[in-house]
Amino acid sequence: PLYQQAAEMLNSGIDTAEPWKRLVPGSTDWKSLAAYLQSQQQAVQLARRGAAKPHLGAYLFGQDEENPELISVRLDYAQQMRALARLLLADAWVAAVDGDGQRALDDLTATLAMADQLLPPPSSLVEQLVALAIFDQAMDAAGHILVEQPQALADGQLRDLAHRIAASAAGDAPVDLSLERMFFDDVLQRVYTDDGDGDGRITPEGIKLLESYTTESVAGMRQILRSAPGERSVEYAVKLITPGVAALVGSRRENSELYRSYMNEMARLRRGPPWQWDAEALGRADARLDQAIRRSFGRLRYLPVALLAPAASAVFTAFEHPTQLRDSTEVAIALVLWHRRHDQWPERLDQLVPDLLPAVPPDRLDGQPIRYALRDGQPVVYSIGMDHDDDGGRAVAVDDGNDLVYISFEPLTSEQLQNYRAPEYDGDWILWPPSE
Repeated sequence: PLYQQAAEMLNSGIDTAEPWKRLVPGSTDWKSLAAYLQSQQQAVQLARRGAAKPHLGAYLFGQDEENPELISVRLDYAQQMRALARLLLADAWVAAVDGDGQRALDDLTATLAMADQLLPPPSSLVEQLVALAIFDQAMDAAGHILVEQPQALADGQLRDLAHRIAASAAGDAPVDLSLERMFFDDVLQRVYTDDGDGDGRITPEGIKLLESYTTESVAGMRQILRSAPGERSVEYAVKLITPGVAALVGSRRENSELYRSYMNEMARLRRGPPWQWDAEALGRADARLDQAIRRSFGRLRYLPVALLAPAASAVFTAFEHPTQLRDSTEVAIALVLWHRRHDQWPERLDQLVPDLLPAVPPDRLDGQPIRYALRDGQPVVYSIGMDHDDDGGRAVAVDDGNDLVYISFEPLTSEQLQNYRAPEYDGDWILWPPSE
C-alpha cells in the first residue's frame, strides 16, 4: 500500500529514468528536475518507508476472481516499484550534487532494499528481473556519484554504502524457477484433460486458451520468458491449430516431461560461476530442445513448451550481470577511499586488500581477478568483455556506447569469439567509471 500510494503521486512531468545523468547543474533543465523532485518528496518518503519494511505484500489477483490463471498474476506493482526506484535514484543524484550525502545514501539504500523485497521465493521470473534491473540502476547511479561527485559522501557513508551493497540479495541472487514451473503446471491443468495418471489430450477450450497467451498483453509481460526455439513462430503455430489438427499437439505427459527435463538441465549445467560452465554440454542441451521443437510439427507437438519455456541464456546472463556490477562498485568505493587517503590512485587493486576490500573480486567471464588500469592518470575497472581478450581497459569502439554492447556469460565458440574481435567490437567491458 505504501508503494501504491507513492506511485499514484507520480506524474509525467519529468522522466526520471535516464536524462538526469546528462543534465548540467544550474541549467534550466536541472532546475526543472530539482523542482520536480522537491514536489515529489512525499512520494520519496513513502517509497523509503515501504523499503524499510521487512517483506513485500501485494494482491496477486483481483479479490473477486475465482480460480484465476496463475500466469495472469498481477505484476503491475513490480513496475510501480521500478518507477519509484528511478525517482529515488534521481533524488540521490540531485542530493549528491547539493552535497547532501545522507539524503543520497538514504535513497540508494532504499533502492537496494526495494530490489531485495522482490526476490524472496517463490517469486516470478518477471519479479526477479525487475529486482535485478533496479539493482543495476542503483549501481549505475552510485558509480556516477563516485566519479562526478566523489566528495558528496563522507568516508563513513561510503563504508555504509559498501556494506549495504555487499549485503544485498540482488547482487548474488540465485535463479528461482519454482514459480515458472507452477505457471506451466497450471497451464497444463487448464488446456488438457487429465487421465489421473499424468497424461491427457488438449481440449478445444485449451486451444483457445493457448491462443490467448499470444496476445500483446501476456506476450509483452512475459517476453523474456519466451524460449529461443519458439521465436515468432509460436504465435503462428497457435493460429494454425484447429479442431482437425489439434491431434498434432503432443500429450500432456510429453510436454510436461520435455519442459521438466529442459528446466532441470538448464539449472544443472549452470551451477557455479559462469567460467566453469561447460560449453559443449550447454550446446548439446540447447540442440536437443531445438530439435524437438523445430522438427516436423514440433512447434505444434510441443507448443506449451515453446510458448512458456524461459530463454536460458538470457535468464542466466541477467542474473550474472548485477553480480559483476556489485563487485565493480565495491572496488570503485575502495578506490575513492584510497585516493582520499593517499591523494593518488593505487597501481594495483591488491593494494586495497584487506583494509578497504576483503579480496579482489573475479571477472565473471574468466574467473581471473577483475581488471584495473590507469589510463591518462584515471582509474578504469573493467572486464575482458565478449572478446575474452584483455585490451587494457580500452572501451569497445561502437557508436552506441560501451554499455549497449551485449554481454553474455554463456561460453562462446571460437567462431563467436572471432566475431567479437572484429574492430567495431574489439575492446573491454568498462565497469567503472560508467559511460553516459
